[in-house]
Amino acid sequence: MYNYCRRVVENFVIVPLVVIALAISKLLKAVFSILIYVLDYAFPILLQLMRIPLLAAVARRRHRVVFGGSCPVPPYVQGEA
Repeated sequence: MYNYCRRVVENFVIVPLVVIALAISKLLKAVFSILIYVLDYAFPILLQLMRIPLLAAVARRRHRVVFGGSCPVPPYVQGEA
C-alpha cells in the first residue's frame, strides 16, 4: 500500500512537469518557426539596404587610393570651382 501511494505522489509531480516541458518545447518551436519565416523575408531587404552605404564606402576608399589624400570631392569638381 505504501509503495502504491508513493507512486501516485510521484506521478502527481512528474506528469505536470512533463506536460509543462512539452508545452514549452512546442512554444519554442513555434517561436523559432515564426522567427525563421520573418528573417527569410527581412534578410534580402536588409542586404539591399546595406548595399548602398557599403558600395559608397568602397568607392570613397578607391578614390583616396587612386587620387591620394583625404579629399572627399573628386579633382575634376575642384578644378571647376
